[in-house]
Amino acid sequence: MSIWQNLLFIGTVIIGAFLALRIQINNRTVLKAMLSFSGAYLLSITFLHLLPSVYETGGFQVGFFILGGFILQLLLELVSKGVEHGHIHAHRHARPAFVWQVLLGLCLHSFLEGMPLGTGHYHGAADSNQMNLFYGIIAHKIPEALALVLLLRASDVKASLIYLMVFVLAIMTPAGALLAEFIEPSPLVASYI
Repeated sequence: MSIWQNLLFIGTVIIGAFLALRIQINNRTVLKAMLSFSGAYLLSITFLHLLPSVYETGGFQVGFFILGGFILQLLLELVSKGVEHGHIHAHRHARPAFVWQVLLGLCLHSFLEGMPLGTGHYHGAADSNQMNLFYGIIAHKIPEALALVLLLRASDVKASLIYLMVFVLAIMTPAGALLAEFIEPSPLVASYI
């Protein structure tokens, strides 16, 4: 991934966090609208662009990896409590372990979603599949950060810790892409990723 793409990932997380600091905790209308848009966009590019491409490269075995991806996402949602999809169930003075558990789940989610962008599978001047995936993840980052900060605010987490957590979350997707670039998987393995 290029430097501007990495900076855009970091910037969108910061924008989402900034929006969360400016809106009321109980006003989740903006969050629901953003999540609906990003979810619809990601679903459409998945069915129209990504799935045909990976089945063309990886054959029928790709289905097993897609099923594994769904199971992995369910496990990650157990850890993150679904915050990346707008589920904010906060309690004043939440246990510190709960807050770190949510951050861990979100970081793993972000790290893994960055890996397909760094696989090198989508080479070309402006391959539409890679750019569609890139913009879909970007659209997902703002509501994800917004939901995290709303949860942290509702749980009475200190502002300095919120800023640290937002920064850690912001670098996770570029870190996943960087690891995939370093590994340089074959096109078949890249389609599985």
